[in-house]
Amino acid sequence: MDKKIALVILEAYNRDVGTGVARVGSEVMKSIETSSNDVGELIGHRRTTAKLLQVYPHDEKKDIIRIDGLIRNNAGANIGDHIVIRKITSQRAEKVTVEALHPIPQIDERYLADALDTVPVTNGDNIMTFPILY
Repeated sequence: MDKKIALVILEAYNRDVGTGVARVGSEVMKSIETSSNDVGELIGHRRTTAKLLQVYPHDEKKDIIRIDGLIRNNAGANIGDHIVIRKITSQRAEKVTVEALHPIPQIDERYLADALDTVPVTNGDNIMTFPILY
C-alpha cells in the first residue's frame, strides 16, 4: 500500500539550503516506512523529490516538513501550505540535461556531475550549483 502523509511546510534550516534535503519527524518517517537518507516524493501543485532527514529535536512530534525555497518552488508550494510526501524508489540518472536560467560562465561537466551526485532531482526541476570561478 502506498503510504503518504500531508505536512505543513516550514522554512529549511540554514545548513540545508541548496542541498536537496527535506526534514521530517521520526514518527512521520515511520508512518511512510522510510528512514534517513531515503528519497521521498513531495507533492504540491507539482511533484519533486528530496532526500529525507530527521528534524532537530525541538521540531519532533510536529506535523511539519522543513524545505528550502528551491524545493518549494519545484513542488509549487509555499511556507504554510500542506504538502504530501511518500517514499519512492529512486534510480540513478544515466543522463541529465541542464539549461542555465541566466547567463553564466562555462561550467566543467565533471563539476556539474559531482554537484548533482547526491541531490535527488525530477524532470523539470530547477537546481542550484555553486560554480568555482577562477
